[in-house]
Amino acid sequence: MAAGYLHPVGTEYGPCENEDCGHDVCVDLRKMAACVCRICDKPIGHDSRFYRDGEGRDWYQLVHEICLLTEIENERNARKGE
Repeated sequence: MAAGYLHPVGTEYGPCENEDCGHDVCVDLRKMAACVCRICDKPIGHDSRFYRDGEGRDWYQLVHEICLLTEIENERNARKGE
């Protein structure tokens, strides 16, 4: 599974700098960036790597890559200590 990436605002693959542009892609990218990571409770943001978290069709269940990898490592270490 590969991490997704949200490009910075105003770059070739990021949303327009004008927040009222109305482009469907820009609206979707802004929604994704506004999603709150379930692990750190901070927005995913732009210039950020993320994973889709959870099942179903909701593409806006996202977690930061670093948060998820840290969570997995912590779980592994806890199992080693049992």
